[in-house]
Amino acid sequence: MNGYGNFVTKLARDLMGYLQSRQNVNLEDIDHLVTLPTFDLGKARTNEKIYNRSGCRIFVTSLTGTAYLRSRITGQTYPLFLGSMSFPFKKLYLTNDAQAGKTLSIVIGLQSFVDLDTQPEFSSAGLATQTTLALIKAKTDNLDVALSTLATDAGLAAIAGLDFAEQTTLALIKAKTDNLNISISALRDAIRGGDERTLTSLFDTLILIKAKTDLLDNFNLSVTSLRDAIDGADSRTLTHLYDKLTSVIAHLARINSAGTEAGYTNLYDILDELETIFDKLDSLSDRISYNPKEVYNVPTTYNVTMANADHEYSQALPAGTKQITFFIRGGNEIYRYAWVTGKVATPTAPYTEIPANGIVFLDKLDFTDKTLYFACPNAGNVMQIEVLT
Repeated sequence: MNGYGNFVTKLARDLMGYLQSRQNVNLEDIDHLVTLPTFDLGKARTNEKIYNRSGCRIFVTSLTGTAYLRSRITGQTYPLFLGSMSFPFKKLYLTNDAQAGKTLSIVIGLQSFVDLDTQPEFSSAGLATQTTLALIKAKTDNLDVALSTLATDAGLAAIAGLDFAEQTTLALIKAKTDNLNISISALRDAIRGGDERTLTSLFDTLILIKAKTDLLDNFNLSVTSLRDAIDGADSRTLTHLYDKLTSVIAHLARINSAGTEAGYTNLYDILDELETIFDKLDSLSDRISYNPKEVYNVPTTYNVTMANADHEYSQALPAGTKQITFFIRGGNEIYRYAWVTGKVATPTAPYTEIPANGIVFLDKLDFTDKTLYFACPNAGNVMQIEVLT
């Protein structure tokens, strides 16, 4: 309540108290001031007539709720507040919602009647309606509840106890973020380079490289297989060849004028031994030679389902098999293979384990009368085998 309202309220109460204390004084007979009974706002009202005489001033001496007055039932609605309101009227109508425990006290000031609704200064244009004011009140009622929960003593104490970052820590963080002195678009352009390469460009280049390496399929013979092919069935090495040639040279050096040497009848025996060596060299050459134009006659494909995990399965290879390729269909599985039985179900050397997505390719070998044994740790995989004869 402002200072003016306090003054008016106190003046009205003092005046009423004085007049009521006087004997033989009927306030209704005084043509200046009328005190209306206190209104209980716990009762809802809509345009209830509370005064039926002319007047020009209203003193609201007490108000603990919300209420509105009209001078005509269809006229402008005036919200009440502590203090005084000056306008001429003939009747007064009270409207209020039910507000338990709320009250209203009014004192009426009297003088000659002037019709309020005919005065331009009291025109309803631009004034808030009761509906609008009710909407505003609904919002402000919630505002008080929300604000009361924001800064309690307990809440402030809890905030004070938190471990907030110190100025030094914030300065260190700023020093790091200051290093982010390049925009994301600039970083992108720097990575892409002057010709604006993208991951798509890299992928396309890798596809081209793969197409080239696919042509090298005939060279994916394992090192051990190549070694075994060079050594032959009797595991001969270049050291053996060197020793043999050294022996021949020694024999040639000891040949006498008669053309003979101890252990040899004549030079022809030595030439026969050399011919044997050259035959072995030719055989070795056949084993390691590569002819990219060589064409195999018949391809055969086998699909063996490995229904059980860690169980040995096998496939006999047809006679004349020169090349074999095998792998797990769909990849993503490791597997084991061997050329003798009993080695792959429970891994037992010698066997070979191939990693997931691995493909085995063997070429230029004679697999006649050979059987491939294989197993997989997971059930339901299919071993795909392709042989060329």
